[in-house]
Amino acid sequence: MAETTVTIKYWIAGENEYPLYYREGGAQKGAWAEFLQRLEDAGVKAEYVKEHDGAVLTAADALDLLRNGELDMIPGMPAELVAEDGTITASPVIYRNELTAVIRKDSPEVPADSVNSCYWGIEQAYLDLIAGTALDGHTLDFNSRSEMYKALKTDGIYGALVKRSSIDHEAYVGGHFDYAPCPVIAIPYGECVFMRADGGEINTLINEICDGLAEKYLKLGYDTESGPEGVITAGTGAGYAGLLSKAYDTNSLLTVVSCAGVAGTLIFGILAAAISSKHRKQKRLERVKLASFAADNPAKELYELDIKKQELYAYDDFAVFGNLPTDIPNPVDLKLLSTLLGYDFSAHFADVTPHCNTIYHNRLIIHVGGKKLYLAEDGHRVGDVLYFAMTNVREV
Repeated sequence: MAETTVTIKYWIAGENEYPLYYREGGAQKGAWAEFLQRLEDAGVKAEYVKEHDGAVLTAADALDLLRNGELDMIPGMPAELVAEDGTITASPVIYRNELTAVIRKDSPEVPADSVNSCYWGIEQAYLDLIAGTALDGHTLDFNSRSEMYKALKTDGIYGALVKRSSIDHEAYVGGHFDYAPCPVIAIPYGECVFMRADGGEINTLINEICDGLAEKYLKLGYDTESGPEGVITAGTGAGYAGLLSKAYDTNSLLTVVSCAGVAGTLIFGILAAAISSKHRKQKRLERVKLASFAADNPAKELYELDIKKQELYAYDDFAVFGNLPTDIPNPVDLKLLSTLLGYDFSAHFADVTPHCNTIYHNRLIIHVGGKKLYLAEDGHRVGDVLYFAMTNVREV
């Protein structure tokens, strides 16, 4: 293969990550830099694809392109998330990484047994990593890391789940870091290369290279042990984690905040953050709490849209519509609601999918009971459920 240059396309999941992919002395270094160099030495030219259709790629976007055959590989993905549909395969793991959390510097640290008392942001592509942990049902997924950090900055979430290697990079370079690590959360995963399942000889070469890199990097990752309720606690190990311990201790920008308790205003700071889509009993209790937000405003009503079932639940039996011409079941199928009210709600919510933006804003004009209503919708998607407020803007 070294005699003939073959070109493949890739996107890398994470830059500025130590010891995986970082710049030092003007050169790219780390495990994935070494991986790309070994590919080139074998006669394979790897072309980095950063954008698609004019938009910067996210991990979720890159996975879609890989499945569609528009990318050939993605270094830096969790081996635990390899697709079950047969379109994607994973290389051997080269490094034991983990998802951990960062919080605002002015926020108190959450005790390990209370991480499920607030909501954490996570990039959509990594959502399945928290399945079965104490964070399951207590996360808001975002399309990109930048969108997640924006929500953290504005109190939309209490903390953000990020790769430990990205925090290690800041400690390694001694750079400015806007947030504080929250080490009580650590969910381990294996760094690997995702490849097209039909990659043939290229996949064989990638696997061979990753086998070689594993001998060097795998023993230097994080040691882990299970904690209560699925929360994982990481040990420092004898590798890169241990080498960075002094940097964490001495760099005031990365000093962990030590304080117990969580401010309630941060836990319930946004509409979506008060509801767990997976815990039905808790969900009923949280509906009562959310209803209080609209209790003194008859022009506003809270709703849940189950995206997969195409069902709409109204917290106050569709009171925002005023006098209804007929009884509406609650929850109601969108097609039935369209028939009952003479407005195509299926088309109205057509762009709301499990993969759309998490922030939701929309408007509609509808005639109900002989009145023309001007309604504004604002909310947040959490997985397969859209939580939003519908406001009669003419009566606010």
